[in-house]
Amino acid sequence: MAPKSSATVLQNGVVIPVALLETIDLSLLEAGSSAEIEKLVEAAKETGFFYLDLRNTSSSKVVLDWLPRLYSRTEAYFDQLSAIKLNDTRFDQKPSQDRGYVNCSGPRFSGIEGLN
Repeated sequence: MAPKSSATVLQNGVVIPVALLETIDLSLLEAGSSAEIEKLVEAAKETGFFYLDLRNTSSSKVVLDWLPRLYSRTEAYFDQLSAIKLNDTRFDQKPSQDRGYVNCSGPRFSGIEGLN
């Protein structure tokens, strides 16, 4: 499911589209906040994406230190042949859920600028 709407932010005269996603506070998760855990679960189930607020926790350094490895693994995954990634397609879900690998070419994505 796509975010419900989007906003536009102007930065140095440049228009930047920004998705309106749920913001999850890592410090509240670490403190065991049931409300924040529920927000995380719902965001993961509904859109599959969320902003992670690292400002109020000492764990932010650990998270940020892991980013280069995360990016490297992501790049390695997407550098694979499409035939390999297609093994990760989730046929047991509605198209609006978009979990697993989705090939961005074909009729489902026709007409979307930059994808074909």
